Amino acid sequence: MLGYFPKPYPGELLYSVLARFCRHVASGSSKGAMRDLFGHATVSSTVDLPSHLQALSDRVGEARGFAPDRIIQLMTLFPYYTAFEPESVRNWVRRSMLGAGERLHVRTGLAAFRISRPRALLFCPECLLDMKGLYGEPYWRRDHQLPSVLLCPEHGVPLRQSDLAFHSTGRHAFMPASDYVCRNDSEPVMNVDSDALVHLQRLAISSADLLEAPPDTRDFPELTEVYRSRMARVGLMRSPEKVDQQKFAAEFRSYFGSALDHLPHVLNDQGFAGGWLAAIVRNHRKATHPLYHLLLRIFLDDRAEVPSPFGTGPWPCRNPLADHCGFAVIERLKQHRNRGRVVGVYSCTCGYTYIRAVGPDGVLGPPRYQKFGPLLAPELRRVVGAGCSLRQASRDLGLDPKTLMREAASLRLPVPWTLRPSGQPRCPDPPERPNGSSAPRRETKHLPRTDWPALDKDLSQRIKAQAEVIRAETPPLRVSVAELERRLGLRNWIVKRGRLLPLTMHQLEQTLEDRSSYRERRTRWIIRSLAESGTMPARWQVMRQAGLTSAEFVLIDRLLSEALTENSIGERPPARGKDATTAACSNKCNKYIKTKQLYSN
Repeated sequence: MLGYFPKPYPGELLYSVLARFCRHVASGSSKGAMRDLFGHATVSSTVDLPSHLQALSDRVGEARGFAPDRIIQLMTLFPYYTAFEPESVRNWVRRSMLGAGERLHVRTGLAAFRISRPRALLFCPECLLDMKGLYGEPYWRRDHQLPSVLLCPEHGVPLRQSDLAFHSTGRHAFMPASDYVCRNDSEPVMNVDSDALVHLQRLAISSADLLEAPPDTRDFPELTEVYRSRMARVGLMRSPEKVDQQKFAAEFRSYFGSALDHLPHVLNDQGFAGGWLAAIVRNHRKATHPLYHLLLRIFLDDRAEVPSPFGTGPWPCRNPLADHCGFAVIERLKQHRNRGRVVGVYSCTCGYTYIRAVGPDGVLGPPRYQKFGPLLAPELRRVVGAGCSLRQASRDLGLDPKTLMREAASLRLPVPWTLRPSGQPRCPDPPERPNGSSAPRRETKHLPRTDWPALDKDLSQRIKAQAEVIRAETPPLRVSVAELERRLGLRNWIVKRGRLLPLTMHQLEQTLEDRSSYRERRTRWIIRSLAESGTMPARWQVMRQAGLTSAEFVLIDRLLSEALTENSIGERPPARGKDATTAACSNKCNKYIKTKQLYSN
């Protein structure tokens, strides 16, 4: 056991206590100090989640207030980084900190978070003056080292970055706070913004509170349920499972304003960095940085609860067969939207379920039955055995007769009732006919039979003529079945009767134009239209005008070469933009064609 060890100051970081020990005993070697403190010379000097704490406690002594759990809870950043982790993760981190601490930052998610750990220790100049006056020496406060703390929780001034960078001190050295590393002219971590000051100060206080009083442990599904319940109370849920993300994001940014710009990895050019705001209110499957949880909690705490149109629970049960009928025993109410209405589903533990809807006018509608539950089947057997009528049973059960019959059918219970009206007069018997003769038949008008061969021949000729008209039109249209039927006034008619029109179907096969043929014909027309100015258009012009992609460059070059050969159009204009990288191939092709024409002449 060590003969001397300094007493920790209020809110002091364990790293700072060990640094003061090295300064008080004038330790000349960092590895020698590690051997004295931990029994190993290779232990790393970690600021946030140190390891080998059981060995440190054994050497310092629990009588001095250095019990392992007390060190973890009061002198490290363990309460902050595990505040929103499940109990299993907290226990694993605690065991790792007592031992060698292998993969500690990976298991807690610190290595994967966008928000990195501070690169240097931070300090508050006002706190340094108070420390010197009260204790005669400065020290590192653990709440100043939290990523979500930019202002001192106590004085409200911006923190300053010390000259103690972790990469420059070595893995095994503990550096105490002093005037040498905590200079008065150090740059603050942020420029004071009056609009953001209030939010950042509250965030700093909330972050410090996590160190002193972390929340109760919850699994990820429980945390999701807590957030959705709070979102529903403030009117940011579209349904029990869906958050109104657009409204949520807009009001969140409006609430914090410019404060979000000062926080690390909260915003980027696309909005919220990594989509963290939408993800944090979805199903939790992985750890989320405490900074995001704190921002969400502050936002929800300041929003006024929106009164539910269904009132506050509990709500009454309407099951006439239950002993608690009429009593407010329904604790939970589910809501969803249906065609502009908000529907509330009241489900009792007895199985009875009913709904009420709120229309666009905000008026709450009457209760409507949805499900009875397990008490219905025994009661139906009883009323059937007692010989009750359908209407009497419906009144006793509070159901419509048709609904009662439907429930009996779903339960497969035989009932003696029927829905046939009993009070309507019977239809009169038909008059008797003399000699038993039957009623005279009505005359049926027969439509003339269709002459399918003649119709087939006529249609085939009309289709051929219409196809020629379509091909002659500009801008070009594709010769398709739909276009031909539309022009002939026979929508969805020809193909359905194809087995009766063989000539027509043969003509269609000869006339119809597939997509590749139409694409080539349309591209030819576009090239001719663009070339009317006397200059061959560039490939990018044809591609853009025809709506083609770069996959059709071969087709475009072939048609351009053909147009150049046939019409003797001038050279293409120089390529621009994206087409400049491929223009050389087209120019070589043009030169080759002209040279060939020259020698052929």
